[in-house]
Amino acid sequence: MASLTSDPYLIPAMKAPPGLHSNLIDPPSTGYSTIIICILVIVLSTPFVVLRIYTRKFITRQLWWDDWCCVLGWMFEIALTGLLFKAVSYGGGTDLWNVSKSKYMHFTKLFHDIEIIARIGMFFTKASIVLLYQRLFLPPGTGRSHIWWSIWFVFYWNLLYALALVLTVATECVGKADKVARGDQCLDEYAVLICASVINVVSDLMILVIPIAAIWGLHMAKEKKLRLSAVFAVGSLGVLASVARLGYQIPEAKKPNQTIIVMILTELNIVEHMVGLIVSSMPSLPAFFRHLHGAAPSTSTWFEPLSQRESKRSSERSVLWFKRSPNPDRGRGGAGMGLDDPSLLYSANSGHGDAGYEELTDLEGQKGTRTKREGLEEFMENVATTTVGVENRGG
Repeated sequence: MASLTSDPYLIPAMKAPPGLHSNLIDPPSTGYSTIIICILVIVLSTPFVVLRIYTRKFITRQLWWDDWCCVLGWMFEIALTGLLFKAVSYGGGTDLWNVSKSKYMHFTKLFHDIEIIARIGMFFTKASIVLLYQRLFLPPGTGRSHIWWSIWFVFYWNLLYALALVLTVATECVGKADKVARGDQCLDEYAVLICASVINVVSDLMILVIPIAAIWGLHMAKEKKLRLSAVFAVGSLGVLASVARLGYQIPEAKKPNQTIIVMILTELNIVEHMVGLIVSSMPSLPAFFRHLHGAAPSTSTWFEPLSQRESKRSSERSVLWFKRSPNPDRGRGGAGMGLDDPSLLYSANSGHGDAGYEELTDLEGQKGTRTKREGLEEFMENVATTTVGVENRGG
């Protein structure tokens, strides 16, 4: 009889509250909601990532580091959903007094893996966003403006934060085998979670502010600034998810019913992850739909081609820039392309004909004859004007 009462498979991980009884056989669970959220996250984010990579690979033919970071972020999102499915089988979404000690030990170990995978995946997702800002707002030749410093500050902020959290979680129980055997915490998990969430909210806010600050620093009509800001403000959904996670953590994370609390926090995390992937992929969609409707690839801005005269001047300037390339005969694109230099990604004559990266080709074409600020202002003016035209035609 004593052996039965000491069996971890038959003992609840927590004493049931007054008026309730433990049920280890068929307990009520909210695990189904976790499964539904995971499926929705994959279904909603995957098409955006696929369209982004297809567009950059086969239409604009300009894959860059932001695209690879997006793919890695998506892969870690898939891995995270797999871990959440496993967590449900270990009692995730079930009240702790209805979970056996054995299952709860597996759950706590799995949560460490979830923390690591979630943070690495979020780093790559945020890196894809800030590197996209680098492409959009800082074409080759642009000096180190406050936008440049902001972008790279956020990049390294997230990199150092990810490294610190991963190393903390991975090494927290090193040399503490006795605590692991008892199922005790190796460090203050509450403090780690709160600090991580605060840093995450700050980085989300910085990522949201950078493009809006860049737009409002341009000389253009207020109405156009508002329209462009609205495009990038979609990222506020990710900020809301991270703020909601922090707001839930502060009062709840110390409570004992961890199999419920942890799953809610992770669900909010994966929703934020999904929003990041969608936001970073949205700028590729106009080029895809132009291609889908049979329009010729633009040699200018994201939406609107240059006039024939401006297109010719743009091509000539790109050729002049190409001649100045220090290694004109090197690169993966073949002789004379020089694609080992990343700045050729922005050139209309980078060996890919008219299918250059449409968002930035106009800025590259203007380099050397106008100030960089003027080029960026005209680019954003074209985006705003053409967006209105598309909306009017759609109406």
